[in-house]
Amino acid sequence: MSKVFDLPSRKVFIEDLKRCVRGVNSEEAESAVRKKSKEWSLEILGNSLTLRVVWIQGSVIECSMDGDIVTIDDGTARAKLMGCNKIPYLNTRLEKDDYAMVIGQIVAAGDCPVLRPIKIQT
Repeated sequence: MSKVFDLPSRKVFIEDLKRCVRGVNSEEAESAVRKKSKEWSLEILGNSLTLRVVWIQGSVIECSMDGDIVTIDDGTARAKLMGCNKIPYLNTRLEKDDYAMVIGQIVAAGDCPVLRPIKIQT
């Protein structure tokens, strides 16, 4: 099994993450397996994409006091980054109005998608 750092990331807009569905698009997939899956499916222009690691970028609009939870806006929607303090080699904390590139795993989709960041670059 490959490490998450070795997986390729796919550039997406946060608006697209709202429509993601956990697990791959398979009618045979069991719901229990789907809930544990770290793969997400996204339908764009009639094509189904499987996402494990995504790349988003945008402006930081909100940070928690400890800097661990950050909200980012890419102009299409907002997403929450949870676990920013757990990123190795992150030299500086994100602050409001920073512009950042984030590579991470999808934790939740919906109105405000949630990502677990793997890499953050300002």
